[in-house]
Amino acid sequence: MKELEVEDPSDSRGFKQQANIHCAYCNGTYKADGKELQNWDHPKGMHLPHAFDQPNVHPDLYDPRRNQNHRESIILDLGHFGVDVKATDLQTMSNNLTLMYRQMITIAPCAQLFFGKPYCVESGPRPGQGAIENIPHTLVHIWIGIVRGSNLGDGKKSNGRTQQEKDAKEEMLTFRNLAYVERKNLMFGPHVIKPVEKFQLAITELLEDIGLEDEDTIVVTLVLKTGGELVAIESVVIELLDC
Repeated sequence: MKELEVEDPSDSRGFKQQANIHCAYCNGTYKADGKELQNWDHPKGMHLPHAFDQPNVHPDLYDPRRNQNHRESIILDLGHFGVDVKATDLQTMSNNLTLMYRQMITIAPCAQLFFGKPYCVESGPRPGQGAIENIPHTLVHIWIGIVRGSNLGDGKKSNGRTQQEKDAKEEMLTFRNLAYVERKNLMFGPHVIKPVEKFQLAITELLEDIGLEDEDTIVVTLVLKTGGELVAIESVVIELLDC
């Protein structure tokens, strides 16, 4: 694959072309003979896959530039963003399971929130990624990889909705036209974002949990944890999205 990338960059079998396919269609699943499927969100799969950690057995899969502190049986932190958190293995696994519940259930009750927005001519190159593509997918790359608050004011919302109305429409916290230095990811609270025209978070369950579901307005504060020296957000609104 890497040879094809040099000899014929347009060949779809080449390394870069395959990477492009992954980025465009990473929401799907496929079967590949001989490839190891790592179940990251199961305690038994929360570590670097063994095939990628055996330089003498699989030299083509081993990369010495990876974070050497995250090899062998070290428990993967699905919420990792460049800084190792001091925790027991049990605590890390518990945190991972909590994170997966949030990404798959709490903030992804609708198909487009889970899989991401559809690609179409009108949407542009970044219509909006799905919950799992955002986290933990991005953070697993950071965990394996090489070592190295702003107040948005009041967001008007719908209140007093019945359970039937909640099941039909999800309340979405929508940030429009995010812009910042290219190739630098941002992390606001538990969410990693990239430059997009629209970034959305499902908040119906969250509003119930913190007792704000019947409020007319809420104050939204972004807690910037990493990146974002130059960040611009055009606007933030709360919308209702069909589920």
